[in-house]
Amino acid sequence: MTDINVLVLDNGSESIKASYCIPERDPLLVTPSAVKAGDGSTLRPIRRGVVQDWDALESIYHHIFYEQARGRGPHEKARRPL
Repeated sequence: MTDINVLVLDNGSESIKASYCIPERDPLLVTPSAVKAGDGSTLRPIRRGVVQDWDALESIYHHIFYEQARGRGPHEKARRPL
């Protein structure tokens, strides 16, 4: 049987925490749950725990998966903030 590394995302109104599914571990990374729009304004895709803008949230997920978590294994130490 091979090891399967599962990345878990905890979505919050202010930040998104990402970590591999390892009990009793701090999050591998913590990133703000806000994105800059083309006009310079700040978009907050999650408000009061409810997703309001799925496209903005998808861009944050893309950044987490392809920029922040890429190449980081489940046994690396946490980095904060990202």
